[in-house]
Amino acid sequence: MNFGEMKQAIKEEFYRSSDQPNDGGIFGAKNRTKCKEYVTAMQMKLDRAVANSDIDSIRLIVNQLIESKAARILAVHKITSVNAGKYTAGIDNEAMSRTSREKREMQKLELLENVNIHKNPAPIKRVFIPKKDGKLRPLGIPIIADRINQELIRQAIEPIVEFHFLGCSHGFRPRRSCHDAVADIFNKMCHVGSRQWVVEGDIKSCFDQISHDHIINTLKEWHVPTWICNLIRQMLESQIVCNGEMFPSAQGTPQGGVISPLLANVALTTLDEYCQNFGWKYKDKGKTVTASPIIRYADDFVIVAKTEEEARYIKEKITTHLKDKIGLELSDEKTRITHIQKGFDFLSFTFRKYNKNVFLSPKKSKGNKKQGRIWNRKDEWKDYILRITPSKENVNNFKHKIWQEVKKLNGASQGKLIERLNPIIRGWAMYYRHVVSKKIFTDLDHYIFQRVWRWALRMHHQKGKKWIYRRYYKSIDGYKWTFKTEQHTLFRMVTIPIKRFVKVNNDHRVYSEQSIEYWNKREFTNAIDSILGSGTLTKLFRTQKGICPFCTEQISQEDVREVNIHKHHMKPRSFGGDYKLGNLRLLHASCHRELHVTLTRNEMSEWIDKGLGYLAQVSQE
Repeated sequence: MNFGEMKQAIKEEFYRSSDQPNDGGIFGAKNRTKCKEYVTAMQMKLDRAVANSDIDSIRLIVNQLIESKAARILAVHKITSVNAGKYTAGIDNEAMSRTSREKREMQKLELLENVNIHKNPAPIKRVFIPKKDGKLRPLGIPIIADRINQELIRQAIEPIVEFHFLGCSHGFRPRRSCHDAVADIFNKMCHVGSRQWVVEGDIKSCFDQISHDHIINTLKEWHVPTWICNLIRQMLESQIVCNGEMFPSAQGTPQGGVISPLLANVALTTLDEYCQNFGWKYKDKGKTVTASPIIRYADDFVIVAKTEEEARYIKEKITTHLKDKIGLELSDEKTRITHIQKGFDFLSFTFRKYNKNVFLSPKKSKGNKKQGRIWNRKDEWKDYILRITPSKENVNNFKHKIWQEVKKLNGASQGKLIERLNPIIRGWAMYYRHVVSKKIFTDLDHYIFQRVWRWALRMHHQKGKKWIYRRYYKSIDGYKWTFKTEQHTLFRMVTIPIKRFVKVNNDHRVYSEQSIEYWNKREFTNAIDSILGSGTLTKLFRTQKGICPFCTEQISQEDVREVNIHKHHMKPRSFGGDYKLGNLRLLHASCHRELHVTLTRNEMSEWIDKGLGYLAQVSQE
């Protein structure tokens, strides 16, 4: 088959797969891109209808979106291929196959064909997972078909609820992350005249006790169609199966459901709105703006206050409001009032103000044995600075995890050890790279070095230390103790640059047509900042402007952090391809796998020899 015939066959398959659910190409990258374009366009129309309070258009667009095949394809793909719970079964014991790719494709096609948004949801399977404090956290696992229905509803109503969410809410929302919440706290407390008291909020069993009526009434107030509200109520009231027994569900939204985080945000928006009463006003570009004192990430929140008395007053008021409005209670043990000079933890970060004149380390001097830390000086607040660091608890948890992984790999190869440790080290460091972490990175690098060195000593207890050094370590860039093989190098945290995170601009709605350029630019900037170093990966990303040439979708910051990107050789190495930039393309990992299923290496080599750019042709409509 020549290139022209192949191109025409691909084109015919594309359009055929868009219409017929029994075609295996329906979940391909090019078809998903087409579906995503349609769904995104409809969501933008829905955002505009909400902004104009056009109730009839809201109802019409939601109906069209849920009934559209494009939305159903994306929902099935996300639940069966993207979500981590795809291998977890509900009460029907049906989960995605781990072994056979062909079986997974058949499962996906069968699920797509049997999507029925109007069917009554099946009972929810109750499982328990351990929490940090030793208690058990209850999870509710719906069957896969119900998860697909939940994802369909989420796609349809997210533009509506996003319009009503406030900028102080950061958890489980598109285009936002925990780093936005951290930056929000920094902006509210870093200045000389900032509020210095904090209410650390902890809601007792939030997901298990939220009022169903409050969620449904709020959705109706926001003009979510009544039939969608009725479906959501059915999902919330699904019976729970635990140890073979059936229990009713009169309150709460089960953790484990696809739509549960969104519904929790819907319920807790009343808390965000109520806290506006305790805000303060300031001038921004000539306009008077009310700053919200609350920073919320899902059910975790902090509220800043001027004085301790004000903090206690706010705590009493929100306790009453939560109980009367949503049926929730604050935990007396975990809800604390703290001064910023003492510090507090939030989202595994520690926030604390230090005096800039404090000795950060003991110093020896004549006449004094040691000058220790000075914490109680009564200086003005201008001498204090807010520092955000990784919490001690999370640092200790990370050390324990490294210790466990190294212990498990006693007797394994050096390459295997590096492969297991690198994702853990890199992921932890990337999470904390936007705060004051350099010293902690150095300390943890030293801790990892000790664990790995002891691993090497155990591997060769009859050899000398010099032999072990020559066997496992190399000198790279002036550092003599680089633990590496020919293919693998142990990652060092200290090589990550510390760079301040830029908080999301609340003036831009996610689904607003006027904000597309802002969100694309922000995603590009965050993604390229997550690429370590300035090597081939960065150059490819800039050359491609952050776009995967196979599916033509943006490579996100999450893709980079989770290493869901691959370098593809246009002319395969087995056919003489080189490592030069002209022969490399940066693709999503899933797109890379799909490309190699579609084309053989021999075909790739032949087309490149003829000067044909097969990536653009394969992904072309």
